[in-house]
Amino acid sequence: MYLAGRVDDAQTYAAIADQRMGADAPVADRAMLRTFQAYLALTHGSSPDEAAALATAALDLLGDSVSFFRAAAMGVLGQARRLS
Repeated sequence: MYLAGRVDDAQTYAAIADQRMGADAPVADRAMLRTFQAYLALTHGSSPDEAAALATAALDLLGDSVSFFRAAAMGVLGQARRLS
């Protein structure tokens, strides 16, 4: 949805996924969602502080892994801190 330009729909579905994803969901899935939410917060109307909090949450979940989403979350966190 996001890549098709339907940002509002992407935000809505990310919120639904967040509500339905339990604490027992795979760490990679929770981290991926937090990273995407952080990117949305940074690029579409939320505050850099919210983006930084979401990116930090993703990084906390991922630890020292070599996941693509760790690199993506670090990038969002850096941008959010720069804008703060």
